[in-house]
Amino acid sequence: MSKIDDIETSNSAIDAVADLEERLTHREIRFVREYLIDLDPKRAAIEAGYSKTVAASKAYQWVSNGKVKPLAPR
Repeated sequence: MSKIDDIETSNSAIDAVADLEERLTHREIRFVREYLIDLDPKRAAIEAGYSKTVAASKAYQWVSNGKVKPLAPR
């Protein structure tokens, strides 16, 4: 995959996030944006404002609940 393909994939993911912003909470939007950086759900949950003790559980819920999964690069 070329750098141009990477940029196009990133842009489509960003567009998808923008489309979902009306249906997601502020914290979920932050999680999605952070998750798309490096696909680390626990780190993304911490950045979204959850404590380290709750982050792993929330990360699993968000990635598996269908709100975030469709946005992850394939």
